[in-house]
Amino acid sequence: TAVNEEKAKSLLQEAANMGFAIAYSDIANYYYYGKLFEKNEQKASEYYRRLNTNDNCSCETAYNAGVFYWHGLGDIEIDYQNAIKWFEYAVDNYNDWGSKVALAKMHYDGTGYQKDQNLGIKMMLEVANNKTDNWAADKAHKYLEIWKNN
Repeated sequence: TAVNEEKAKSLLQEAANMGFAIAYSDIANYYYYGKLFEKNEQKASEYYRRLNTNDNCSCETAYNAGVFYWHGLGDIEIDYQNAIKWFEYAVDNYNDWGSKVALAKMHYDGTGYQKDQNLGIKMMLEVANNKTDNWAADKAHKYLEIWKNN
């Protein structure tokens, strides 16, 4: 079958209009990354807001939704409790190391949690020493180096 991006976009939008969470998830990620749809954080945020952790989202979607709430991207206002909810979902369901980085930083900084730098460091050390996610380990090492110098 030939690739028909316009048909794919139309079908995804139709599924989203019918309330299918998987369509919200896909459309949000496509807008966020600029795949299939033109990159647009505003549009991505519209679809991330429609999701909740009962929707059986992918790890990627949960992490991205957490980032949107953590940093207030698109038209989502900063909401640390929603960010934590999404990052914890990704950790609990997928053992997502990237979400562990975010949670460790939030503990260290006291954003969404009572400030606990010792816990943040402990969590970040766990991520830094993981052997399965190089991106997260590298990110953790960078945070630990910054924190060491503070």
